[in-house]
Amino acid sequence: MHFPLEPEALALEIDIPVESWPLNCHGVAEAVLQKAPVAGMRLARGHYLGHVSPSSQYRGGPCQHSWLVLADGRILDPTRWAMERPGAPEIYIGEDDVYDEAGLEIGARMMPRLPGSKLGFEDRLAQADESGIATLCASLGRKIPEDLTPEGAEIARLADAIHWALKSPPEQLSDAASFYGALNAIGLKALVKIDLWKRVMEPGTTGVRPGANRIFDAPPALEMTEAQKLARIFCKFLIIETRPAIEEELEELGYTLDDLYHALDDLECWTKHGEARVEDIPAFLLTDLNVISADLLGRGFGQDIRVERFAASIGIDRASLDDLLRRAGQRSGYCTGWL
Repeated sequence: MHFPLEPEALALEIDIPVESWPLNCHGVAEAVLQKAPVAGMRLARGHYLGHVSPSSQYRGGPCQHSWLVLADGRILDPTRWAMERPGAPEIYIGEDDVYDEAGLEIGARMMPRLPGSKLGFEDRLAQADESGIATLCASLGRKIPEDLTPEGAEIARLADAIHWALKSPPEQLSDAASFYGALNAIGLKALVKIDLWKRVMEPGTTGVRPGANRIFDAPPALEMTEAQKLARIFCKFLIIETRPAIEEELEELGYTLDDLYHALDDLECWTKHGEARVEDIPAFLLTDLNVISADLLGRGFGQDIRVERFAASIGIDRASLDDLLRRAGQRSGYCTGWL
């Protein structure tokens, strides 16, 4: 059964008229999840960071928003049009380009705490039993502190590790379920963002309910070779629209903006007609881009999250991204691994 791609057709399936969709993103997304589910689909909440039309009912800047994520990482957003182009309903299915699930990117951009300042949960850590601390440390891959006094340096370091893990997507943790569960066991569940808790610990609340009497087929994804995916990532994140200060950053590396854009254009042109694998890309097309990407790709608060989420939406998970970049770097003798 094909998923309805016309707003009016989807409105009939979920029993919510299109004119009621603006300012009702969560209700519409949840209705799609329950009444027009696609296998592997899940509900996501966070912020929309893209263009907001002055004529929409929304205000500019990050907007709280809800959408759906397909099993292959693509975004399915029935109400994006209400922010971007009010009066022109459409179902968005595509790249994770302007979505910040659980507000993690925004959180990463916030000013870091002052050195030596307390996070507020050191006392609770000091009061936890040894088995709880052991489980927590194991979930973070850390040694168990020998000194568990609230003012001790070891508790401070453990608290800092917890703080950064809480600001990270589940995909960046070795075992998010164990980490969240360990925090819950020592009374610190409240530190975990509720949207991440539900996604990891209560997937039944955000995913397709078992035994749904009908499941729709996801629209086919655009087919891309791995060389085209590499070019797509470079062309998305190594541009002035994504990195406003890139001209100055390039100057420090000995390049100009024209140098970069010529390299991107040449690579993109080759991928339209060349072979599929990264190893097939001529080395001279990658040399400058490898140097630039090694320094700039994913650099900056929250940019690593953005790159990984975007890559996942075009079929490249975190480990595959590392492999892809490493193999690209090898074409010109550079170490450009992601992890």
